[in-house]
Amino acid sequence: MMFNQIIGSIDAVFAHFSQTSGVPAERLGHAMRVLGMNPTQDAVEKYLEDLGGPKSIDQERFHHFMQEKLGKCFRQAQVMVDYLDHLKQYDKDGKGALSPEELQEAIEGSELSQELQVSLGKVPRNSQGHLDIVELSKCFLEIGNHLEFSTGAEGTTRQEVASKARVAIVQADVEARYSLKEPEAFARFLKDADVRLVRAKYLAELVRLKQPLPRRQEAESLHFLCDGEKISALVTHDEVQSWALGTQKAIICSISHAWETMEHPDPCRYQLQHIVNHTGLYDAAFDADIWVFYDFVSVFQHPKAEGSHERISFDKAMRNMHLMYAHECTLTFRIETLTPDDLWEAMKLNLEDLVPVWDDSSGTLKPKPLTELKPNKNEYRVRGWCMAEVEWSSLRRVNAQHQRIDRLKSDKEKSDGVEDGLNGRVPKTPEDFRDAMFSAKFTWRSDEENVIKLQNKIFHEKVTECEHLELEGLPISEILPLSHVLPYYRCLQSMKLKTFRCGEAEATAFGKALASSQVEKLEVHNNDSESSKFLVKAIAEALKTNMSIRHINLEGNDIRAEGAQALAEALKINESVTEIKLGYNRILDEGAKALAEALRTNHFVRDINLQRNCIGADGAKDFAESLKSLKENIGVRVINMARNPIGADGAKALAEALKINVSVTEIKLGYSHILNEGAKALAEALRTNESIRDINLQRNCIRTDGNKETLKTNHPGTTIGLPAGAKGRMGNQQIPGREPFEAPVRLKALAEALKTNSIARDIDLTGDSIGAKGAEAIAQALKTNTSVTDLNMKLNRIGPEGAKALAHALEMNMFVGVINMEHNDIGTEGAKALAEALMTNLCVSSINLANNGIGVEGAKALAEALMTNLSVNSINLANNGIGVEGAKALAEALMTDTSVNSINLANNAIGFEGAKALAEALITDTSVSNINLANNGIGVEGEKAFKELLEEKKRMGFEVSIVFREEDGNTMSEMVV
Repeated sequence: MMFNQIIGSIDAVFAHFSQTSGVPAERLGHAMRVLGMNPTQDAVEKYLEDLGGPKSIDQERFHHFMQEKLGKCFRQAQVMVDYLDHLKQYDKDGKGALSPEELQEAIEGSELSQELQVSLGKVPRNSQGHLDIVELSKCFLEIGNHLEFSTGAEGTTRQEVASKARVAIVQADVEARYSLKEPEAFARFLKDADVRLVRAKYLAELVRLKQPLPRRQEAESLHFLCDGEKISALVTHDEVQSWALGTQKAIICSISHAWETMEHPDPCRYQLQHIVNHTGLYDAAFDADIWVFYDFVSVFQHPKAEGSHERISFDKAMRNMHLMYAHECTLTFRIETLTPDDLWEAMKLNLEDLVPVWDDSSGTLKPKPLTELKPNKNEYRVRGWCMAEVEWSSLRRVNAQHQRIDRLKSDKEKSDGVEDGLNGRVPKTPEDFRDAMFSAKFTWRSDEENVIKLQNKIFHEKVTECEHLELEGLPISEILPLSHVLPYYRCLQSMKLKTFRCGEAEATAFGKALASSQVEKLEVHNNDSESSKFLVKAIAEALKTNMSIRHINLEGNDIRAEGAQALAEALKINESVTEIKLGYNRILDEGAKALAEALRTNHFVRDINLQRNCIGADGAKDFAESLKSLKENIGVRVINMARNPIGADGAKALAEALKINVSVTEIKLGYSHILNEGAKALAEALRTNESIRDINLQRNCIRTDGNKETLKTNHPGTTIGLPAGAKGRMGNQQIPGREPFEAPVRLKALAEALKTNSIARDIDLTGDSIGAKGAEAIAQALKTNTSVTDLNMKLNRIGPEGAKALAHALEMNMFVGVINMEHNDIGTEGAKALAEALMTNLCVSSINLANNGIGVEGAKALAEALMTNLSVNSINLANNGIGVEGAKALAEALMTDTSVNSINLANNAIGFEGAKALAEALITDTSVSNINLANNGIGVEGEKAFKELLEEKKRMGFEVSIVFREEDGNTMSEMVV
C-alpha cells in the first residue's frame, strides 16, 4: 500500500464511522481493524488515553493518529518483505513453508530469551510440521522490534535476528504445529500427547452393566465384546491415523461437562447416560464408528509423577486442549445440567453403589461410596474451563457441530436463553470473554489468564480466517452476540442462518452489523414467521448501505407481502445484489407488485426466484409492465414464477412483455395454470423474441395444440420444457470426508435431524425405506437410550427381522411411549415378537401396527400380551386380516382388566361373529371408549348387537364411540352414547 493509498483508506473509514462530532471513541478499535490493524482492547484504551480521553475523535486528529499508526505498519512491512525474500531462498520445493532441515540452513545462532522462544513457538505449521514462511517472517519482525525496543539496538539486521532465532525454533512449543482444520494434524496431536479416544459402543456397555467411567490409566487395558469380537475400549493411534488418511470412517465427539466431585467427574453415571443417548443415535444414523473424547477416560489422571510419561502426556494435552473442541473435524456435545438431586441423594443412601477412585492414602484404586467423595456443585455455566470449551466449540465454521445433549432442567433455563429446543451458540468477542472470566469459577485461579490468552489466540485464528459460516438453532439470546462478533469475521464471504428466534431489537442490531460486513452471499431459512419478519426488514435496511452482498436466498421464511415490500424499497437503492431467491414466502400480488416496481429502476438484479408465492394474474401483469420498461439489454435475465396461479391472463401479460424485452434469457412458469390460451400467447411472443434461451412450462394443462411445435422461437438453441421434457439430474455422489457430517449416512432422516441444534426426543423416519438393517441400527441405539419418547417407522419395509430387533430393544427400553410401525410387512412373526416385548414393557402407551399382514396368529399373540400389559391404551390393527378368530381373541383380552381405551380394527373381515364377541366384551370392559370397526362386513345383526351394547353402556354411565363403514366404502355411520 503506497502512502497516498493509506490516506485514501483513512478518508473512507472516517466517513463510514463518523457521526455528528466525529468517530465515537468506542468505535476506534473497529476503525483500526478495518484498516488492517489488530489492536487489543487494552491497546485501544491506551491510545484513547494518549489522545486525551475524548468521547469522539474529529477528522484532523483521526487522520494524524491513523497516519502515524499505518505509517509504522508500512515501514514494518518493508522489513518483513526483506525477511520474506531471505527465507524464500531456502524453500526448495516452492510450497511456501520450511522443513526443519531447511530452517536449519536459514538460521544460525545462539540463545534467545524464553519469552521469545514462546513467541516463535506460536508460528503456524502445516500438516507435515513445516513452518509457513510468511508467518515466520512476521514472527522475525516482531522479534526484531522487540530487540530494538528493549535493547536500543538500532542496527539490528535481519541476519542477526535470524541467528538468534535458531534455538527458539528448535525448541518451539509443540502447540504451534497443530492445524485446527487438517485431520492429519489432529491425529498427530493425539499421538504426540498420547490422548486416547474411547469407543461409544464401550460406553453403551458401561450403561448396560451400570458401571461408572474408568480412569485413563485403567481404561488402557480394558476390552469388551462388540458384535461377537473382543476389542479394546480405547481407540488406537493407528486407527485414528487411518481415519485421518480417509481409510477408516469415524465421527469424533468431544464431551464438555462439569466435574461433579474432585475424585470422579460423573459418579452417578448421569453424564454417561446422556452421552450414550446421543452417540447411540449417531451410530444408528451414520455408517461410521463413533469415537468419544472424555477427559477422565482420555487423558492421564492423578497421580502423575514429575517427569513421568503420564505427566508429560497430561501437560501436552492441557496446552492443546482447545484442539478437541475447536477442530473442524470434531463435534462437541455439552452437558450443562448436574446430576438431579433425587438421583444424587438415592446414590448417597445406597452404600453398596461404589465408585472406583484413586486413594492417596493407600496408593491404590479404591471403591468408595458417594458420601466419601468431595462434591463440586458449581453450575456448568460459571465454571471457567467449561466456559472456555463452549467458546472454543462455538468457533467452528458450522455451529451445528456444537450441540447441547442434556434435557432442560427447569423453566428458568428456558428463560435464560434456551427456548423451543434451540441450543445453538455463537462465539463471544475476546473482550466479552475476558469480562465473563472475572466471575468464572476455577479450581486453580492461575488458570484464568492462561485461558483468556488462549481464547484470544484461537478466536483470531478461527474467526478472522473464516470464509463460510453456517449458524443453526440460535435462540433469541444469541442474536445480539452474533451482531457483536460479526465485525470480527473480516474474511467472511458467505453466511447461512437456519432455524432461529429473534425480536425486533435483535434483528435491528444484526442488520446494522450486516450493513458494514463483507459478506457476499446471505442465506436465511426459518420456521418462525415472526422472527423472519423482523430479520428480513433488518436485512432490507442493511441492503440500503451494504454494497458487498451479491446473492440473497430467503426461501421458506413466510415473509409475506410486508417483507417483499421492505426488500423492494432496498432494491431501489442497492447496486450490488445480482441474485435474489424469495420462493415459498406467500408474498401475494401485493408483494410481487412492489418487487416489480423496484426492478424498473434496479438494473443490477439478474436472477429473481419467486416460485410458490401465491402470485396471481395481477402480480404477473405488474412484472410484465416492469419487463416492458427494460428495453435495452439491462436488468433481469432469469425469472422463476413457477407454482404461482397466474393463469392464462398472467401468461398473456408476460408474453406481451417478452415481445419488447431483450434482457430475459430464461423464464420458468411450470405449474402455473396457464392452459392452452397462455401457451399460445407465449408461443407468439417467442417467434419475435431473440433473447430467451430456456422456457419451462411443465404441468400447465397444455393440450396437443400447445406443444413444442407451436412454441417455435427465433433462436435455435432455446430449450422448451413441457411435461415430458423434465431434465434429469446427476446423482450427488458424496465422497466421505473427515468432517463429522461428511460421514456416510445410514438413516438419512435421522442424520438430518441430528444436524440440528436440538435434543432428540422424537424420531420420524416415515418413508425412509430403512429396511431391516436400519431397524436393527435404531434398535441397538434404543437398548441404552433414555431420551427418545416417540418413534415413527411408518413405510420402511423393515419386515419380520426388523420388527424382532425393535421388539428386543423394547424389552430393555422403558422410555419410548409412542410407536408407529404402519406399513412395514412385519407379518405374523414380527407381531409375535412385539407381543412378547409388550408383556414386560411398562412404557409403550400407543402402538400402530396397521397394514402389516399380522393375520390371525399375530392378533392372538397381541391379545395375550394385552391381558398382562397395563401401559398400552391405544392400539391400531387396521387392515391386518385378523378375521373372526383374531377378533374373538382380542375380545377375550378386553374382558380382562386392560388399559386399552382406543382400538382400531377397520378392514379386518371380522364379520358378525367377530363383532358379536367384541360387543359382549365391551359390556364388561369399562376402559374402551373408542372402537373403529369400519369395513368389516358385520351386517345388520352386528349393528344390532352394538346397539344393545350402547344401551347397556348408557345405563352404566359410560360413553362409547363406535365407527362403522359399509363394505363399499361409500357411507359411514357412527354411534355415540
